[in-house]
Amino acid sequence: MLVSYAAFLAQASPEAAKRLALVFEKTVNSLEIMPHRCPWLS
Repeated sequence: MLVSYAAFLAQASPEAAKRLALVFEKTVNSLEIMPHRCPWLS
């Protein structure tokens, strides 16, 4: 679902899609350090 949202957003605003990807990547990488923030995600 996130991929389809990002694809739609990229058509409307490529800059916003890039920001979304960067924020998502930063958030996912932070789970490596603090996995307890999202215990349901394995």
